[in-house]
Amino acid sequence: MRGVTVAAFGLCAVLTAAAVSAQEAPLQPFADPQRRFAIQLPAGWELQETHLGAYSIEAVAPDHHAAVSVLIALSAPSVPTSDEFARQQFGVLSHETGFALLKEGAVQVAGRPAFYRYFTTLLSTPGLYTLQVYLVTPRWSYILAGSTTNEPGYVQEYFQTILKVVQTFEPGT
Repeated sequence: MRGVTVAAFGLCAVLTAAAVSAQEAPLQPFADPQRRFAIQLPAGWELQETHLGAYSIEAVAPDHHAAVSVLIALSAPSVPTSDEFARQQFGVLSHETGFALLKEGAVQVAGRPAFYRYFTTLLSTPGLYTLQVYLVTPRWSYILAGSTTNEPGYVQEYFQTILKVVQTFEPGT
């Protein structure tokens, strides 16, 4: 599978210096029943699907300190590029409690141009460390997200898994 070019994400120093401390859960395939995307999710993580205006899935770690999600934002993209889609979404993010943008830029997802954003928020205590990737295809727009509790131990434990999951994403045709 073609995946996300991890090097472009430019992990912060705590991640680049850290080795994976916990045993990572093996990944298992998930395919959207309507064939809009496929992704591999950690075995043992709780999977939830929603249909609230847009279809999304979320897989949550057993200890609830990490989650990954895929949201199909639009069925007919209203923006031509992934970076424009990301800019549209920035207004929503920038109003979240304690929002701090850490890094953003262009990346490839499944061989397609995409846009990533690392940020922290204080939506809960002690806050979240999040990666969001925005991808526009001719049929759909996607937001891939991975979050973990914003404490060094949880970031170290979960962020490599989150990156591996994002790398497995394949948009539908």
